[in-house]
This record gives sequence, structure tokens and C-alpha cells, in this order.
Amino acid sequence: MTSSARHAARRTAVPGDGPGDRRRPDIQGLRALAVGLVVVYHVWPGVLPGGFVGVDVFFVISGYLIIDSLTREVERRGTVDIPGFYVRRVRRLLPAASAAIVATVVLSLVVLEDSQLRRNLGDAIAASLQVANWRFALGPDAYAQATASVSPFQHFWSLAVEEQFYLVVPVVMIAVALLVRSSGLALLPTVATVLALLGAASLTLSVVLTSQAASIAYYSTVTRAWELLLGGLAALALRRLVLTRAASTSIGVVGVLLVLASATTMTTSMPFPGVLALVPVVGTILLLAAGTVERAGGVTVVLGVRPLTWLGDVSYSLYLWHWPIVVGALAVSGPTLGLLGGPVVIAASLIAAWASERFVERPFRRPTLAIPTPARRRQRRHVLLLGGAVTASVTAMGAIPLVVVEMQTSSVSTVASDHPGALALGGAPVPSGVPVAPDPRIALQDVPLVFRDGCISEDITTVDPGRDPRTCHYGDDGSTVQVVLVGDSHAAVLSTPLAALADQEHFEVTAYLRNGCPFTVRAPVGLGDCEAQNDRVLNLLTADPPDVVVVTSMTPFGYREALGWDWESFDAAVAGYTETVEILVDAAIPVVVVRDTPYMPFSPPDCVAAGRACSLTRSAAASQRDPLVEAALEVQGAVVADLTNHVCGPTSCDSVVGNVLVYRDNHLTDTYATTLSQALWTTVGPAIDA
Repeated sequence: MTSSARHAARRTAVPGDGPGDRRRPDIQGLRALAVGLVVVYHVWPGVLPGGFVGVDVFFVISGYLIIDSLTREVERRGTVDIPGFYVRRVRRLLPAASAAIVATVVLSLVVLEDSQLRRNLGDAIAASLQVANWRFALGPDAYAQATASVSPFQHFWSLAVEEQFYLVVPVVMIAVALLVRSSGLALLPTVATVLALLGAASLTLSVVLTSQAASIAYYSTVTRAWELLLGGLAALALRRLVLTRAASTSIGVVGVLLVLASATTMTTSMPFPGVLALVPVVGTILLLAAGTVERAGGVTVVLGVRPLTWLGDVSYSLYLWHWPIVVGALAVSGPTLGLLGGPVVIAASLIAAWASERFVERPFRRPTLAIPTPARRRQRRHVLLLGGAVTASVTAMGAIPLVVVEMQTSSVSTVASDHPGALALGGAPVPSGVPVAPDPRIALQDVPLVFRDGCISEDITTVDPGRDPRTCHYGDDGSTVQVVLVGDSHAAVLSTPLAALADQEHFEVTAYLRNGCPFTVRAPVGLGDCEAQNDRVLNLLTADPPDVVVVTSMTPFGYREALGWDWESFDAAVAGYTETVEILVDAAIPVVVVRDTPYMPFSPPDCVAAGRACSLTRSAAASQRDPLVEAALEVQGAVVADLTNHVCGPTSCDSVVGNVLVYRDNHLTDTYATTLSQALWTTVGPAIDA
């Protein structure tokens, strides 16, 4: 799978639903635009680097329709019929989603690699329970998975956001209705005020977390709610607005330009959602406003043409089915879809979407007949009970094989003498007939200490009175010897062996780490917020110098392959690292630069699970130049720890060394990293004593 396709899985969306569709064919066309951006981005990520903004378009549409519907219901009835609301949600969303989950579980069992099975089954359970967004946001290996083969369920995160929003917004509307009834306030201004306050709080939190905890900001319901709430505010504001045809045309053009500009210029390296998400959100609101016209013109007419409205009609099913088809096709065909594979995937997705909408969505979406109220209530109960039963069944379909996998893998334990790992390259005996550890099927979960305890998600350069003072601190907290570990997720790999050394040698380790953030004053293009955190780290280190700073980062080759990020040039990367190391050395801080481990151009767990012997030649590994090492060699006072001979043999870098699986993706497994402690100490120890 290409690096951009891997990262694309974090940028998907799900269409919403509401009663206003039939009155506004342009809204269906707008859904078609949104789903088109998402599909093209997933099939050909380089064509639309910001196609992930389709998520924002869908969220705004959903908020526009749902809040408008609920407000009108409060106007009519004085409250919200919550059972009726959820019956409509179950009938509209659950059947197609359940069918897609079941089919994707089968895909995971039959087509996808065994090394991904445990993760995929867990994702299936989260998807069926509508909590996929929190699994991806808070999972200890969330970032690691973004750089590995992505989950075929990852697109369910946005459906979870909407479903969680739907749990809250009817209750908010009932509370507003009670407030209006008891205080005599006007309904619409009160609703608008409450939505605006909640939206402002959500947007503020989104901006803050985007710079401090990007994964949580992207997936969290509370940091995405403002987009749905702004859509709702737009619905209220546009109720009595009737534009002239000229005004509609002008607003529509601006709106579509904002959405398309976002899709063509934004990239995954930018801080998103945060403030940047306002661009596609405002564009979508303008497109919705353009449709409030007696005689449509311009963009509104185009969005209302039948091919686009048909695509809007099937957009929910197209969203559900296209991503598993993309993931399955890549698993079969190789790292890219190519010019021919892309159209085949799109055609297959459209066929699946048509069949799903025609034979799954439509029969369950039909409105309740005009039957007596008692019978209608019984029918609602039956629908809700059936929805619960379907959810339980789909959850079980993922849980049962997951239990089997857990039972099969839990019996494989690591014994030091049986699994020498890196020590085998130094001559330690390697027993034969010993199972590889970790089992390739659970390799993605073999993450370092800072992932397991949540440190990787903490920015301890900022003040948080509620934070445990020991967060990201390891070893002997009473020691006067202070070692600091800085860098990205490849530096995080060193946290387990360094923490073990700290306990053994009685020093303290402090970790200043951030995923996808190399420790340099000149980060890859678009990662300005990364530079800001690095500046704070440098200020802390120079103000209170530690005894040693240990730093490593993924090479530019790795960043290009894994995430599609890059510096302006290799020389620019060297210059940025040189300036960073010089700042530390000028503050009389010894610096140990650890050469990055070779990037494997394949998935080692999948290779081993398939029974193949997969390796990278030492010459190919040497070609992956490390600008941080080249910078360290230019600065007197910095030393280089090269662990390559403890990862690779004389001629090749193998997937299994000393009965231990070396890589979980482009990161070392924690099991293997643990065996590097003594090799790391040969450089860190003298630096401490110097």
C-alpha cells in the first residue's frame, strides 16, 4: 500500500441524513461532491491531497438537516419524540452499516494478512458499537497503524462521530424546549444561542488539541461537533432567506471554490481540523445558502442534475463499501492501484453502493404506514429491539474469531534464553524450534512503553495542573543524573530499553516525544506546530541542562514512504538538525544521536506470517541516508550511536533475528527493542560519565 493511501484512511467521512433532502436536490448533489472527493482521494491520493475534507462537507450537511428537523419538531410538538428519532436513525443507518461490517469481517478473514487480523476484528467490534473514533483516537498504537496497512474499518470513525452526536443533540433540544417553556424566551433565538455556545467551545477545543494531540482532535466527537452545530446554525439562519438568482450564483461559486481549494491544497501534514477546517465548512454553508433561491442558477443547478443526485442517493452506501474494496484490492494487487486498477475499484464500489442502496437501505428506510398509535408504538419497540439484536450479532461476528486469535497467540511467551533477539548478532546461541515472538498476528500491538502508558500523547512542555508529575518520567526519580529522550515515534521505540537501563543504572529518563515530529528547528514542510513544540523543548533543556540528550528520528526516506512528508531538500534537513544539535552543545549538553533503523520496503509481520524469508540488503539500508547523523558528525560534542549492526547481519537486515520479530511495521517491535539495552548503553553510559 502506498504511503499516501495508508495515511488516507485517517481522512474519511460518512454522509448524514435528514428530511430536507427531497425539497433540496442540490443537497444530494452536494453529498455527491463530498463522497466524490473522498473516493478519488482514497483511490488516487496524489490527485486530491486534501480530499479528506469530504468529512467536513458531510458533517455540515448532517447538522443542517438534523437540527433543522428537530427544531421544527419542537415548534410543532413542544418537545422531541426521542424513540421516533432513534427508530429513524436505526432504519436509515444500521442495515447498510451492518451488511458492510459483516462483509468486511469476511474480507479480513479470507483476503487480508494474518498480522492484521487481531486489529481488524477489534476494529469491527468498535465499528458495530459506534465507538470506532475513540478506538482510533485513544488506542496505544493509533499512530503506528497510520503508518502500516490500514484497517478496512477505519472509515467507520466518522459514522461513530455522527451517531454519538445524535445521542446528545435530541437531549439538548428537549432541554432548550423546557427552558423556553419555563422562561418565556423565544425558541429560535434560544436554540441558536445554545448551538453557538456549544459550537464555540467545540471549535476552541479543536484548535487547542490539533496542536497538542492531533489524533484525538481529528477523531473526537467533541472536537468535531462544531461542524455539525454550524450546519444547524446555518439551517436556522437560512430559514427565511430567499436569494436572488445572481446572489445565489455568486455565493455558490465562492462556496464550491472554497471546498475545491481545500481538496486540492490541503495535505495530511497540515494541522487539521482546527482553524483550517473552517475553509471547507464555510464553503459548504455557502453552497447550502445558494440553494435558498426561488429560481435556481449556477452551481445549484449543476448540483441538482440527475447524475449527481443519484450519486448523492447512494452516497452513504458508497462511503461504506468503497474503502474495504480499496483495501482489499491493494492487498491483492500490490502497493498501488494504478491507472487501470483505480477505475476498476471505483466501478466495483459504485455497483456495491447501488446494490446496497436498492436492496438494503431502501426497504428499511420506507416510512411507517398510517396505523393506529398503539400499533405504531409496538412497531417502534420492535425496530429498536431488532436494531439491538443486529448490533449484538454483528459484534459477536467480530468477537468470536478475535477470542480464537487471542487464545492462539496468548500461549506464545518470550523467554530471554529462547529469544536472544539482537544478542544473537553478538554471538548468543539461538535455540531452534522456538516460536517467533511476538506472534506476527499481534505484532502491531507490540508497542513501546510510552505508547502503553499514554506518554506519547502528552505534551509535557505545556502546563497542566491535573497531569501526574511523573508522566513521561522513568527510572530513579531521586537520581541526580538526568537523561532526556527526544524525537518522533522512532525515538519512542527507545523508551523501553532506556527505562530499563534507568532502573538498572539508577538515573532518570524524561521523554519529550511526539508522533511524526522529528526533533529539529526545521521540520518537514507543513509541520509548523511541530517546530513550536520543539522550540519549547529546547528552551526547557537549555534552561535546565540534563546530563545527556538522546535523540533519533525517522529518515526522510522513511517519512516519504510512510507518511508522504518531506523536507524541502536533504540539505535542508541536515541544516535544521545541525542548528538543533548546536543549540544543545552550546548549552554544554552532551548529545547522543542514534542512527535510525533501516526502513523495510515491505511488511515484516506479513512476510513472516506467510512463511517467507524477507530481508533488506545492507547496501540498500546504507542508501537510506540519515540527516541527523550527518549533522551530528559536523558538530563537536555530539556522538553517534549506530545500532545497525545490532539490527542487521553482515549482508542483510532480516525480519527475524534471534527468534524475535524485528519490526512491527516501520518501527521495531518492543520485544526486539528490549534486547538492544546493552548496545545502547555502550554509548549512553560513557556520555553520562563524560
